Amino acid sequence: MKNAHKLYFIFLGMQTISKNLALNRLKMAVREEKRKMDDLVDKSREPEYYTLNELALKLNLAKKTIKKWTQARRLPGQVKCGGRWRYRCIDVEKALLRGELLDK
Repeated sequence: MKNAHKLYFIFLGMQTISKNLALNRLKMAVREEKRKMDDLVDKSREPEYYTLNELALKLNLAKKTIKKWTQARRLPGQVKCGGRWRYRCIDVEKALLRGELLDK
């Protein structure tokens, strides 16, 4: 009978350990999913305005070209903010879709 009690307690101990492992794995999975969701939300947020460097990278052009086009007022949605030029993302995207920026 004593052996049965020992086995029973060993069994209970294993259940407790497996429950703790299962809970820890569940917590880790929840944290991982939350991190993935946060990453998706961060990636989906596109800035309202591009900087000169960002626009040059997006259009695969030299910064000098972007500066020239800015001075000639060729770029859509250009706004001066704090002494620096910014380019509204929506206007740039629309111009790209229409093919206006590729012809210049």
